[in-house]
Amino acid sequence: SNQLQPGNTRLRISSQTNLELRISNQLQPRLQLYSKTVPQTPIHRGRTKVAFSAGIGPPQRILGPFNVETNLIYSKVLTNIGEAYNSHTGVFTAPVRGVYYIRFTGSEYGNTSNNIGVNLYKNGQNLLHLGENGSDGLAKHISSGVTLELEAGDVVYTRLPANYVLWGGSDFRTTFSGFLIFPM
Repeated sequence: SNQLQPGNTRLRISSQTNLELRISNQLQPRLQLYSKTVPQTPIHRGRTKVAFSAGIGPPQRILGPFNVETNLIYSKVLTNIGEAYNSHTGVFTAPVRGVYYIRFTGSEYGNTSNNIGVNLYKNGQNLLHLGENGSDGLAKHISSGVTLELEAGDVVYTRLPANYVLWGGSDFRTTFSGFLIFPM
């Protein structure tokens, strides 16, 4: 029952949720002692929120092949919480020091002469290459994700390797996404 019994005290703590505790009079002195020694840490207060997801925008087309490695620009932005992704350059800039999850996908259709692939860069350093033989004319898809420790101001972006191709369009089959797991 929700009725208090004689000798009990009702304590209501309000923040984002209401929590009701029933405390016997015998426990009240202990509760007062613990409330003085346990630090009050606000949950999620002031936490930086960062998340982005973008795709190669229209028109539908095959990107490449180019004679040189080329920056990929994902102009069709689905999410850009924290405004850390630049849809004009294709570059994500970490706003705070922390651990981030970065993910990218790629696809191609009907190609009979080039491989598909994506290179992931951090501050000008190639971190990884993901590719697949795509010259048989069949649809191909690639996908990868990494967890990175980034400093505030670090940049992460993708590039199309020289002589490779990818599919671009509004169907979000070639994407670049990331989010802050936790600040450090």
